[in-house]
Amino acid sequence: MHASAWDQLRQRRAGFTLWNLSLFLVASMLQSPSLLAISFASSLGVITSFHLGWIQDTTGVARLIKRNGLPTGLVFHFYNFIMHILPPIVVALNLYYKGWPCRTHHGLIAAIFHLTWGLIESRGHLLLDDIYVDMDPFHWHQMWLCGLIFEVWVAPALF
Repeated sequence: MHASAWDQLRQRRAGFTLWNLSLFLVASMLQSPSLLAISFASSLGVITSFHLGWIQDTTGVARLIKRNGLPTGLVFHFYNFIMHILPPIVVALNLYYKGWPCRTHHGLIAAIFHLTWGLIESRGHLLLDDIYVDMDPFHWHQMWLCGLIFEVWVAPALF
């Protein structure tokens, strides 16, 4: 008997993208300037670290798709757009048109949220092979560094 999609989802540990999307949705619904700024910083960390991993290991996405039974081709790219690219664009426009800032402390909160999740999920070593796909530890650390830089420094610099 095949497990339902719901059963498969319950058996997997949630990646940070799901947490980030949750923050994005809550911040968007509440229209909280601080939550939107934190969401913007977090979303920049997610988009940059995910796509850096794609650049570093060109087989990583194909292995991620296969391992998790994700759709391929244009459907994968559509989901990638919805989950990784659209949130920072929507939040940036929201912040910009309302004149709300994204300050360094918003980026620090996003980075602490992201890093805490990573440390808990990886049991302290920040290698997320069990959640995503096996990658070289050096690549994981570069992805973390890139994400944290974008959360703490780049996001606030854009506002």
